[in-house]
Amino acid sequence: MNEMLFPTAAVRENTEHRFKELYYYLYSNSSSSRSERILADLSKLILLSIDSGDSALNAAVRSFRESPKSANTVLMPALSAAYPDAVVPEDTFSLGDEALAHCLNTLSDINLTASPSHTFGDAFQALMGPRLRGDKGQFFTPRSVVRAMVDIAAPDSGMRVIDPACGTGGFLSAVLDHWAARSVEGTAVGIDKDSDLALLASALSTVHASTGSVSVKCANSL
Repeated sequence: MNEMLFPTAAVRENTEHRFKELYYYLYSNSSSSRSERILADLSKLILLSIDSGDSALNAAVRSFRESPKSANTVLMPALSAAYPDAVVPEDTFSLGDEALAHCLNTLSDINLTASPSHTFGDAFQALMGPRLRGDKGQFFTPRSVVRAMVDIAAPDSGMRVIDPACGTGGFLSAVLDHWAARSVEGTAVGIDKDSDLALLASALSTVHASTGSVSVKCANSL
């Protein structure tokens, strides 16, 4: 049985618990109190913690851990080069280097691919809170509805699926899980005008891109 598609309750609960711990750690150690910026930092950390096969990115993470260099100097250039659609070169971390190192170590203890996409999405949406979701007109589709819609659409091998208002990437991740369950590949593309959500969607969907490819762009799809 594929643990990624059928995780145990313990895996789900541990993942959600660890992400909440990370969020509150970020909140108490960040120079910003805005939830959007803290979630953006956490999204960047997820992208850094995924073994993407990008040797330059992996080398940057090792260099940051082994040297006193600033994360904004070492990590951000490599991150924007590896994920140009999601991370702009001028972006920076709001978190200090010591706290970033702590969070990277915590993430290294979490098997990011052992939990399904909706576990990450649910955890992040809970952390975002109704105020942050509602004041920008962002309303997220329930996971059960997402899965039902993907099952009905049944995207086949080789198809290209586009979500023009992808939010946290729930539909993209569900499509990737659908392909993974059938051992087929396709291309998933997400677009969102909110840069923080585009970054988050990129992180959450990339975790589960075991089959097929995924990219998320920050743009106004209208």
